[in-house]
Amino acid sequence: FASAVREPYTVFPLDIRQSEVRTVEEAVASFLQPEKLNMQDKKASKHVRVTHWPDVLVLHLKRFMFDENGASKILKRLAFPERLNMQSEARPTVGTEEVVYSLIAVVLHHGKQPSEGHYTAM
Repeated sequence: FASAVREPYTVFPLDIRQSEVRTVEEAVASFLQPEKLNMQDKKASKHVRVTHWPDVLVLHLKRFMFDENGASKILKRLAFPERLNMQSEARPTVGTEEVVYSLIAVVLHHGKQPSEGHYTAM
């Protein structure tokens, strides 16, 4: 059994908790990998497949972790180039044109909890 949902994607929510994720490129690659789902007696997975790259791509670094003890901020540095080449993540169905994004803005959260602090844009 398979199901597919097509929807426009302009924001990639990137999970940066994994120790092997040290760059934005690695976070994007991880986001695009199939994810195994915990089902009782069935094998299942889900994944994002990009068929058309948006003109503007927003990368949301998920800096807060929530668990039974509450929320905590992930204080981790990630390398981010001024030009992000997504050609290696492009599928053959996307085409052969270059997929490169330029960094134009960054929004920073100042504070240790999601319910406090403030944001600045650069």
